[in-house]
Amino acid sequence: MEAQSTSPPTSPAQPPPSQQQQQQQQQQPPSPQPQDHKHAPQSISTSTRTTRSIHRIKSHPALSPFRRRIYLVLLSIPPGRWTTYAALARYMATTTTTTTSSSPLSSSNSPPSSTTTTTTNKPNPNPPGTKPRAKPKGAIGSARAVGTAMRTNPFAPDVPCHRVLASDGTLGGYMGDGPSTGGRNLQKKREMLEAEGVRFLGEGLEGKKGKGKGVRAVGECWVDFVG
Repeated sequence: MEAQSTSPPTSPAQPPPSQQQQQQQQQQPPSPQPQDHKHAPQSISTSTRTTRSIHRIKSHPALSPFRRRIYLVLLSIPPGRWTTYAALARYMATTTTTTTSSSPLSSSNSPPSSTTTTTTNKPNPNPPGTKPRAKPKGAIGSARAVGTAMRTNPFAPDVPCHRVLASDGTLGGYMGDGPSTGGRNLQKKREMLEAEGVRFLGEGLEGKKGKGKGVRAVGECWVDFVG
């Protein structure tokens, strides 16, 4: 008697895919790749932080119009750049903002009102050939008023008052510490700027009374303000 084969039956061979099936497979879009949120572009987080800061500034109940505007202007100074109290004062003194809102219609289906802010140059208060008028201490647009606004900034460091230096590129002041006192806050200001890419000439904080005058920032003062 012949032995019966115990191997499993072979399945019939699959027919080759038709030309139509091949075309359908080629037309299928590739499956989306999962996004790595850990490596999302830094500009996204920066834009979100700026938007949040704008909302906080505009909704703060205790800010004067001058402080509200200068904090918004500070947001236009990019990381790795610096400006001065005098440059901010000149910008604030020679420009003004006009805010217009469109009135909402009575219809319930009308779109919400929109707000537009326009920055324009102020006329020269001292025409050629005339003697410049003295500006009182603390006047809006003076370096002293700018310094006071920086010292009382409630939104630091998101609203970057640490990017504002003295006219000669030295650190100026920060969180109550100034050139005559020095202190940990001035060192913190330098460290924050260096972390953003600003370079300094000089070591330590030596100088007047042994504090704060021996370090100067490298580069050009930022003057392309917006706001």
